[in-house]
Amino acid sequence: MHIKITNRILPLSIPVERRGTTSPIREKKISYAEDWRGHHWKSLIASYRNSPYFMYYEAELYELYQRKPVFLMDWLRACLEWSIKQLRLDLEVEETTSFKQVIEKDFRQTFDPGLKHLPESFEIRSYPQVFEGFTPGLSILDLLNNEGPQSTALLKASWTRI
Repeated sequence: MHIKITNRILPLSIPVERRGTTSPIREKKISYAEDWRGHHWKSLIASYRNSPYFMYYEAELYELYQRKPVFLMDWLRACLEWSIKQLRLDLEVEETTSFKQVIEKDFRQTFDPGLKHLPESFEIRSYPQVFEGFTPGLSILDLLNNEGPQSTALLKASWTRI
């Protein structure tokens, strides 16, 4: 996840225990050897406390960051479900026990973190951000904290065709 602070992009990552680098993501355990939750939270406060909508999300985000899941997949799912709820999307998250080669509207390989390869039908739309200038490719938290209830409409408008 990337957020913008004063004059740079800050990556926020979650450390995992290093037991076999080829194990499936559902088996990756989160490492609590360092206080990554505290670091993330302080960074989110520094980045978004002056955004128009942070006060609406702060309590639930804080609660999310108080959780201490064992597995990375549990944290990622909680974050995904929280985001879906905030965007008021009618989506159901499904887990599979094996890789599905083809699924309807498969966006798994669509977006790369560097935004170098975007689908032709997706157009990045700018929106006001706390710090000067628009920076694309940040976390959904950036969009929510800056656009609030308009976030869903902006995302939908970004798709020229699906």
